[in-house]
Amino acid sequence: MSELYIFLVLGLIVGASALYTKLRKRVSASYIERTLEQLDDTAYQTVLAVKLPGTEMTIDHVIPSIYGVFVINRENWPGTVKGSATDQEWIFAGKKQEKAITNPFQVTEQSAKELAVLLSINAKYIHPIVTFTNSTKLAVDDSLMAKQHVCYYDTLIDAIKARKTPCLSKAKVKAFAEQLKTLNSKAS
Repeated sequence: MSELYIFLVLGLIVGASALYTKLRKRVSASYIERTLEQLDDTAYQTVLAVKLPGTEMTIDHVIPSIYGVFVINRENWPGTVKGSATDQEWIFAGKKQEKAITNPFQVTEQSAKELAVLLSINAKYIHPIVTFTNSTKLAVDDSLMAKQHVCYYDTLIDAIKARKTPCLSKAKVKAFAEQLKTLNSKAS
C-alpha cells in the first residue's frame, strides 16, 4: 500500500509541475500579445505562431512593419541566463538546478534567415529579438542588449521602436502579413 501511495504522490507532483509550466507559458504568451497591441497598426502587423514550412521551427511572433520584419521568440526562464551571441549553449541557473540550454538568439537568428528566404526579402530587413520574462536575470553579451536583440518582456516595445528608419512600404507590410497568415492557416 505504501508503494502505491508514494507512486501516486510522485505522479501528482509531476502532473502539477507540468501544469504549472504550461500555465506559465500561456500567461507569458498572453502578456506579449497584449503588449504588442500597443503598436500602431498602420505601421505594424502582428502574426502569431508562424510555423516555417519544411522545418520544425515555429516563431512565436512575427511583426512585419515599415521598419522591417521583427522575428520575436519569447523565453520564460525564472532564474539567471548566461551566454553570448557565439555560444552554442547558454547556461540557465534556477533555484535548484543549472543546465545548458540551446542559445535562443542563434535559434531566433536562424528562424529570421529562414523567414527572409520565405518572404524573398533581404535579410538586413529582418530583426531577430529574444524576449525574456521580467523575472529572468540576464547575464548575456552587452552587445545583444545594446542592439536590442535580447530584452525583457517590459522593454519589447522599446526594442521594436528602436528601429526608426522606414524600409518597407505599407503595401509590402500588408502583403507579408497576409502571406504569413495564409501560411499559418495551411499549417493548421
